[in-house]
Amino acid sequence: MNGTSALIFAKRNDYLALSGLVESKLTFTYSLSGNFPAPETKSYTSISMLPDLGTCPPGDWVHANRFLVAKPDHQIEKGLINLRRGGVSYAFDIIKNPYAFIFTSGGLYDENTLICGAISRATGNAEATANYDAFRRLMGKVFRRVRGDYVGPEAYEMLLNGARLVQQIRQPTSSDLRLE
Repeated sequence: MNGTSALIFAKRNDYLALSGLVESKLTFTYSLSGNFPAPETKSYTSISMLPDLGTCPPGDWVHANRFLVAKPDHQIEKGLINLRRGGVSYAFDIIKNPYAFIFTSGGLYDENTLICGAISRATGNAEATANYDAFRRLMGKVFRRVRGDYVGPEAYEMLLNGARLVQQIRQPTSSDLRLE
């Protein structure tokens, strides 16, 4: 695997601004990634339609919603997982969809804590690389960089006002994103 990623700190309005810019230039489908009991996943045509956009109830970016991002002409493929207790599960992931990149939507955990999201590319697939790079370039037009992370305008205001910008709620405050 040949991957790269970028952390994103954003509130709902930051994501909506990103959505407007990305969708004025590029067309993607966002399909929920994970293991599910049914052989289909939910897909969306806009960042603005994603469930829980701008919030992160689990308080941990590892458990936040993840989406496979691909051109709409790609059928999202699934893998079959035989379960030990019997039955099957269906995996919608980057292994079966190497032309996609991953968008993880973080957001508010509470009024003073913002959990990061991310974009990541886990394969060396040329299409995934091109789409990831194009998305990341556009993200840089809406978000500012703070210590290498992308921070939306409203998230930046939170940072200036002393809020916690973190990967998970339980991490020590010494690991919070800081300006200095």
